[in-house]
Amino acid sequence: MTNDVATTFAAWFGALGTFGLTVFEIYKYSKDKPNLKIICDFNREIVNEYLDGRTEVDKVQGTIWSITLANIGSKPVILTSVGVENHEGQDAIIGKDSIGNKVKKQKIEPGDSLNLIISEKLLSSKNLKTVVVTSAVGKRYRKRVYFWQKK
Repeated sequence: MTNDVATTFAAWFGALGTFGLTVFEIYKYSKDKPNLKIICDFNREIVNEYLDGRTEVDKVQGTIWSITLANIGSKPVILTSVGVENHEGQDAIIGKDSIGNKVKKQKIEPGDSLNLIISEKLLSSKNLKTVVVTSAVGKRYRKRVYFWQKK
């Protein structure tokens, strides 16, 4: 009789342990992916500082946007484009440099970040609503821009 109780206990203990490990592995699998956090900072001005101590706002660049892309996941992210979307849903891709050449893909390792500085003059619409980042696997990360963050 005691052998039957011990066998039953061992069987239930093994079944519950296996179930617990299965749930834990599913949780780990769901978290084991790249994840991108987008941090936007708007209405910044470039200030030139001179050796004699005086400073002045750079009028040529105007207001700039600072967009920081941080990989908070456990796998690297390869970025193919960074853009903005206006209220009509049209994209303005920032993935080009000042002379129109396409920028190469950027790889962000886990724990690293990439900071982009964009002049507002490069953006076609003042009515921007979302920053959109596209990875090499086609996943789109979005960050909504609220009206009080812009001019």
